[in-house]
Order: sequence, then C-alpha cells, then structure tokens
Amino acid sequence: MVRRIGKGEAQGIIAWHPDRLARNSVDGGQLIYLLDNQKLKDLKFATFTFENNPQGKFMLSIIFSYSKYYVDALSENVKRGTAQRWRTAGCLVAATGYVNDKETKTIQPDSERFSLMRRMWELMLTGTYTPRRILEQVNTWGLKTKQRKRSGENSSH
Repeated sequence: MVRRIGKGEAQGIIAWHPDRLARNSVDGGQLIYLLDNQKLKDLKFATFTFENNPQGKFMLSIIFSYSKYYVDALSENVKRGTAQRWRTAGCLVAATGYVNDKETKTIQPDSERFSLMRRMWELMLTGTYTPRRILEQVNTWGLKTKQRKRSGENSSH
C-alpha cells in the first residue's frame, strides 16, 4: 500500500484505527513522510481525524507511538506468561493432534488424533470446503478432543 501511494496510485487511506496502519516505527514514519511530501493527502478513520498539518502529524505520530508501545508491552506480557507456564507446568498445552511428552518436555504428534487433524487441514487447504462442512466431515471420522480438567469430550463447559 505504501509503495503504491509513493508511486502516486492513491492519495488517501481509509482504516478503522491508526494502529491498523502502523505498529512499528518504520511504518508510522513512512506514512508521516508521505504526508510531508504531499503524496498522501488524507487519512480517514472511524473515530479519528488528522489533518495534514504539523498538529495533525504530531498527533498521528503519538497514536503510532502508543500502538508501538502497546504491541511491545503485549509481546513482553505473552513471553512472561509463556515462561511462567513452562516453569510451572514443564511445557505448554499441546494443540489437538499433539501431546505433551513430560519426560522430554516437548510436544509430539498424538498417535490417535494427528492423522485426523492432518486430513482436516488438507480439506481446508483445498479451498472447496466450508469450515462447517469440514467440521461435519471430521465428526464422521470420530475426532474427539482430548479430555482435560476443564474441557474435552465429557466437559460441561
């Protein structure tokens, strides 16, 4: 999109929120640079308006900086949470089709579910099946999620 604006193929952007356009300093800087050079004339957002003047670009850069901060802080929190789960549980919870190997603290293919999950994804990748149709097919194959303390086959949740 930025490349096309730079070539003069477009002069404006419509987006839901400024953070949809720039979550890193390079992207935000490129958009402000395009505004500076009058290649980008207008940005429209559902709840924000920024004019192409010093005040508008300043406010836009603040929103971009806040978005960058939010993404960085979220990344740190996720990493911290993941590390804590590794420390307390020994490994993360394996997705359907995989199991936790407590001895090696790794995630391995589940002998009961892996091939069914693989077949399910192969159907998805053909592009000819809707998610509902794939679910119906997987149910005929008898795929069941692994029972856990609070979820699984016989869970009331």
